[in-house]
Amino acid sequence: MERYVMLVMLAIIGIGCSTPQFGNVKQWREGDWYFGASPGQVARMEQDKTALDKLKEQPVQVKVKNGVMMGYRGVVQNFSRYERITIEAIGPEKRVWVLSPGEFQDQEFLVPGDYVARAYRRGYPVGTTQAFNVGVQEKNYINGKKYHWMAFYED
Repeated sequence: MERYVMLVMLAIIGIGCSTPQFGNVKQWREGDWYFGASPGQVARMEQDKTALDKLKEQPVQVKVKNGVMMGYRGVVQNFSRYERITIEAIGPEKRVWVLSPGEFQDQEFLVPGDYVARAYRRGYPVGTTQAFNVGVQEKNYINGKKYHWMAFYED
């Protein structure tokens, strides 16, 4: 009798209490699993599919050179009316822009990742440090135009 109880317990532990078993990522994305999934797991899959559909609707502005993505489009702007400013962005790649008063450059591309931007006037740091993320999502920054990121200085 004890042996029978042990076998039943092992069967329940091995089969009945397991999470959905996916053979590979493709099966997970298609929702093709071997065992039943919990409502939370199904809701998560539906949420992921909805987010992906939303991203597909959004035009992504990227620069491609020789079949390789060079980065997402963004804008760098100097809002100062009087001073020439150097803006430095440090993250997965490092970029530096020198901007005249009121100048902006909107054809700049950075690879995805987290960045920190700092402004300099005559070689000395000015303003506050900005943290920004470069990614797929576009945001409204200037005059209703959409960009993936922005770095700026203002008096």
